[in-house]
Amino acid sequence: MPLLDIRNLTIEFKTSEGWVKAVDRVSMTLSEGEIRGLVGESGSGKSLIAKAICGVAKDNWRVTADRMRFDDIDLLRLSSRERRKLVGHNVSMIFQEPQSCLDPSERVGRQLMQNIPAWTYKGRWWQRLGWRKRR
Repeated sequence: MPLLDIRNLTIEFKTSEGWVKAVDRVSMTLSEGEIRGLVGESGSGKSLIAKAICGVAKDNWRVTADRMRFDDIDLLRLSSRERRKLVGHNVSMIFQEPQSCLDPSERVGRQLMQNIPAWTYKGRWWQRLGWRKRR
């Protein structure tokens, strides 16, 4: 029996235009003792899949799967507290460059505001967005 068994994992984001499918029907299995890397093009959904497994989806995410089990535990039926306990003890992930990645479910401007020092907000582009006032 696989340690991690996922069938048809789909991740969607709610936007002002409606639901956008970011990951479409991904399936994978991982047996105990195996080490795997999730590899793909930039923006292909690797981090989203890892976050869905760990249960750190945001409010505007919809995560569905036909099956999503870890060690015979249905991850989709766990409460947030149960999921954190399980993940904290049994699951981990290593991001390649966590400081350089953007979250596709958040507005780009908001992410820039969080990561760019306020003293650099100069010029017409920043003023047009009014970020100095909101910061």
